[in-house]
Amino acid sequence: MPETEIIRGAGSPGISSKLSADDPIEHGVFIFHEDGCALATGARPTARLHPLPYHDHDFLPLPDAQKQSTAKDGSCTSCTSPTAHHFFSQLPLSLMLAFQDLLIVPHEAEAQKILEDYKSAGLNGKRATKIINALSPTGRMHCAYRGKEIIVGIGQYLIRICFGTEAHCFWLPTTAQYQAILETNLVQRGQKGSARQVPKELIFGPLADPSAPPLLITIAAAFVRPDQTLLFVDHQRFITFHVMRLRRVCSAEDFLLNSPRESWPVYTTQPELTLQVLQNFRSEVQGKQSFDDTPVWQVMKEHQDVCNGFGAQEATDALFGAFIHPQMPISLVCGDDDIWTRFVHTVTTHHTMRVNRVMDPSSICSNLKPLPYVSGLKLFRMNTTAHKLYCADILCYRKEEVYLSREQVMIANSMGLFNPDAVLDDTGIASVPVGPLPFPSRTSLFDCPPTVRNGMDRVVVPNYVHKFNTTDNKSLSMYSPFTCRLPSTWRDNEEIYTGIIDFMDSINDSTLGLYSFRLFTDTAWSLEHISPIAEPLVGNAIIKRPLKACIPSGSSRTLQKGSLKLVKFPSPIKQSSVGITNINDELGSPVDSLVGPIRRVTRSSSRKAKENKRRV
Repeated sequence: MPETEIIRGAGSPGISSKLSADDPIEHGVFIFHEDGCALATGARPTARLHPLPYHDHDFLPLPDAQKQSTAKDGSCTSCTSPTAHHFFSQLPLSLMLAFQDLLIVPHEAEAQKILEDYKSAGLNGKRATKIINALSPTGRMHCAYRGKEIIVGIGQYLIRICFGTEAHCFWLPTTAQYQAILETNLVQRGQKGSARQVPKELIFGPLADPSAPPLLITIAAAFVRPDQTLLFVDHQRFITFHVMRLRRVCSAEDFLLNSPRESWPVYTTQPELTLQVLQNFRSEVQGKQSFDDTPVWQVMKEHQDVCNGFGAQEATDALFGAFIHPQMPISLVCGDDDIWTRFVHTVTTHHTMRVNRVMDPSSICSNLKPLPYVSGLKLFRMNTTAHKLYCADILCYRKEEVYLSREQVMIANSMGLFNPDAVLDDTGIASVPVGPLPFPSRTSLFDCPPTVRNGMDRVVVPNYVHKFNTTDNKSLSMYSPFTCRLPSTWRDNEEIYTGIIDFMDSINDSTLGLYSFRLFTDTAWSLEHISPIAEPLVGNAIIKRPLKACIPSGSSRTLQKGSLKLVKFPSPIKQSSVGITNINDELGSPVDSLVGPIRRVTRSSSRKAKENKRRV
């Protein structure tokens, strides 16, 4: 949804001048706020300049920035996009002819002069943020959506923006709010960071009270127009900007479908090319000489060239909807026709649903409410209603419980995914081994009911955290309600945790969705909990504002991690001449105490569901 925010403000006429956004008077300038950027000497600097040979046919070189590495051939280590020649080979002949002039290598004189200008201006060796501020990209902003990235064009400059964990952007009035924030003093935020305090007159709700704690905002960059300013904000400073300079001023045509500036496709705009990319990836995996045991969830999250736009949350929900275990090795997913068909179907349908949820909600459901914009006159507040609308579409990721329909229960049980004693095979079907079990029974895990009771329309099952170690000894967490066993040949398959705190119960520390960013959750202590105006009661009494400590603010991230409990299974079992024995004489000791009361069913109405939950 960030692209809708950017496009809405970038293309709108001037509020005061009423002139078109194409008029030079309404052009904006891009500025980095260095106090809100990550350290340039760190492992993940906020800004990076695109290095390339000066004879490149599309781009001009940029100055040599401080601490910026390149590949051995001088190419960019951040760009994984195909080269222009490779990309043009995938386009229809008509498009290749239309852009054939871009394939001609231009003269090197222009690039040489640019490099001399950089040197005379003393730009080489400076931080990338300082270099861009000195170059001052100015013009109309254009925008394109590329999966988890946003690409903006300003004048001669293209900027790839990766929002990281919880960065976000929004428009606000330039004079009344943006400049008012810049006039405040910088305050310390953490050990290395700094932020600015939002003036009280811009805050709505109890946080506007002078005695309330300050609301801090960390601005990484801004695109300043005469009346409106687009802020890029990230209190964790994980947002990154990859800046490139074109040989000409970019135009709106550069951001249209099949433009040479676009690389990896998405299904809603380029369905045929998307399916071709997926098929090419399958052929590549099948052609490997060694077995690739990388979990499919990790592949979807990290390979934006294949699953464009899928992060941790999107991959979790998509795999759950396709009944694919997130830890299934990618070689098995690509090697089985049935699993691959389900995988392609869930990738395309899930992406289509997410786009339609923002752009055309009526195509999903006639009475589905559209998601409101983040920007607005009352910007510095928590839009709880919008947050709930967004979170209603999240199926499995960071949820304490997962809901299944009648059809889903039938499919999951037929595949054995909820049988704690069944073992998955290479086809994605779980079955109980014939004969005595070679392992202890997992009595602590939930067993899904075989059917949905009459009068019920769905079943609720607990969710689990499945942890595994990556090749660089880091631990990743996946969410899945599937309780079947994984083969011993798969990577780290027995580390399962229960006790998940639902993300809806951790609003002050959740980064899920565009309405739950830290800037907004800091204002969750809002009109929903406390009225800013005291109302008279019977007997001339008044409603007094409760103390902040008395208002529930949700579970912190530390509390969420501390609530997880490792599901410990009985000791391994071995075959002996007299039957099955336990190595440590602990056969069959259940650990059901780790799992709380099991809520097996819910009623169709939310009111009855809550009553049923309280009874349990």
